[in-house]
Amino acid sequence: MAAVLSTILILANPKAGGGLAGELVPYLAKDLQEMGHPVELFLSSGPGQIRERVQGPLDAYEAICVVGGDGTIAEVVEADPGPGLGIAVCPSGTANVLASELKLPKSPRQTAAMIKAGHRRSFDAGKIRSEAEERRFFLCAGLGIDGRIVAEVHAKRGGGTLGKLKYLGPILGSLWNYEKGRHFFVLEDGERLGPFDEVLVTNVAQIGGFWKLPRGIRWDDGLLDVLGFSAGTATSMLGHVVKGVFGGLQEGDRLVRRQVCKVRIETESGGEIQVDGDPGPAAPLEIEVIPGALSFYVPGPRGDAPGSGSGEEPGEKR
Repeated sequence: MAAVLSTILILANPKAGGGLAGELVPYLAKDLQEMGHPVELFLSSGPGQIRERVQGPLDAYEAICVVGGDGTIAEVVEADPGPGLGIAVCPSGTANVLASELKLPKSPRQTAAMIKAGHRRSFDAGKIRSEAEERRFFLCAGLGIDGRIVAEVHAKRGGGTLGKLKYLGPILGSLWNYEKGRHFFVLEDGERLGPFDEVLVTNVAQIGGFWKLPRGIRWDDGLLDVLGFSAGTATSMLGHVVKGVFGGLQEGDRLVRRQVCKVRIETESGGEIQVDGDPGPAAPLEIEVIPGALSFYVPGPRGDAPGSGSGEEPGEKR
């Protein structure tokens, strides 16, 4: 008789990925049960419900399994489940940035097998404080053109899901009606850098699943990377975008990079802010890293994702 393992809590946004998440849930539940895991399902019907569920009791569960995209994962992160509870992800969203960073499998059966294998990696998070609120993030926060694009997309969302094509119009519109920014970041020693057209605080090496940032950005090093982009014109900003798409972004006169534990974001021109792909609070912002705040299941005992580096893996948990 097979041993009965601990319960897996499946959290899903059935509308994610145009309904793909809802289609994957029954297969994932079946695969986990066949491997000996009892499962409990929680399907959200609106924003914030998954966050509220994770804020409730979790002692009875061996792991959380998120079926959805980065927005669904963000609700789990904001609820702060702690590093002791493993989080698995069955990616079914629009960009699936985390899945790309961790090289996660896409099928429910492979996700179930990954949970059973039990390999986990520590993952940093970030905390943002403004005059109005405090929240956590796990991917990035940006002030500038990305904030404008996210604000416009979400204003037109109308309660539906977001597909990659919905970003095309706002991206082209933001470049066509380009507005030069005066944004700054202030380091812990008081040094104030800027002005920049875009300030990005990131924990990951790519944005949106296609824009590759300079090499060396890790999600397990206990640091955040701050990037300041100078442009001045739509053509120059488009140049940053094109270089990132083809993996050619490098530090230089028009791109300043610093690694920080804490940083302050300021603006003299105003502008929208995005946090993990959602509209964020207004600047000024105080941002700091939370080392090892999360623990994600990964396909093998050692990762080869951009954040994993080489040699010994200090973030791995067995």
